[in-house]
Amino acid sequence: LHVYVHYGVSDPITFNYPTQEDLKKGNDVIELLKSYNLFETEIALKKREKVLGMINKLFYEFVIEISIAQGINEEEAKEIHGNLYTFGSYRLGVITPNSDIDCIFLSPKNITREIFFNEFFLKLQQDKNVKKLQALPETYTPIIKFIYDGVDIDLLLATLPYRTLKDCPYSLDNDYIFKNQDDITVRCLNGIRVADLILSLVPNKEQFRNTLRFIKLWAKRRGLYSNILGFLGGISWALLTHTCHNHLYPNLLDAKIRKNYILFFFIIFFFFFFKLY
Repeated sequence: LHVYVHYGVSDPITFNYPTQEDLKKGNDVIELLKSYNLFETEIALKKREKVLGMINKLFYEFVIEISIAQGINEEEAKEIHGNLYTFGSYRLGVITPNSDIDCIFLSPKNITREIFFNEFFLKLQQDKNVKKLQALPETYTPIIKFIYDGVDIDLLLATLPYRTLKDCPYSLDNDYIFKNQDDITVRCLNGIRVADLILSLVPNKEQFRNTLRFIKLWAKRRGLYSNILGFLGGISWALLTHTCHNHLYPNLLDAKIRKNYILFFFIIFFFFFFKLY
């Protein structure tokens, strides 16, 4: 922190690109990650996309039904729709066969959190594709958890203070999107914003993803991967990985950083941990 305040952001350790030997070793790292079943198949990814489309359609129909019940005519109700967004490991592109999909509905002001956890919950109960449905409205970030056609879903809601989403003048990356929002909505929106910001700042997305897979594997095998138990969760490890990957060795592949980047990853963050505490 002292160095940052007085000297600004330091340059990367090296801008060098990988050699042919690095490229070969990089493939070995990917094979190692595959041996731990850390890559989703194309067929499974297509199924996940299909499931997200079905859930989005379900919510679209729900918004129309609620709007009409509130006295809005059908033609106008069809314009008052919500949008489904993903975040977390799915949005970052590091989903595994056992991962759930973190997603969030952005809705207009007539779809309140109470309606979401009561009436939309009932709509999910009536869907034959839904299994193990659970509503957790009192948690730090209120959530509905369920399995849809075999895919685990964690679903949030963010209600924007507009009659329709088209009336919102701000994009999700604009801080003014938080205007007149409560703390829960801010926390829900941050999931999308952080994931998108990380990806927008990463010079090589595939290198970043494979590096993150490596770090997450390390954390999980040592029992250090859990928000619930007080350890870092997925987005926290992603932020740390992004910081080192982007600022220390932005152009190197995973094999090269295996002995350099991974070492510096732990040196840097353990140094700051002990410095702060």
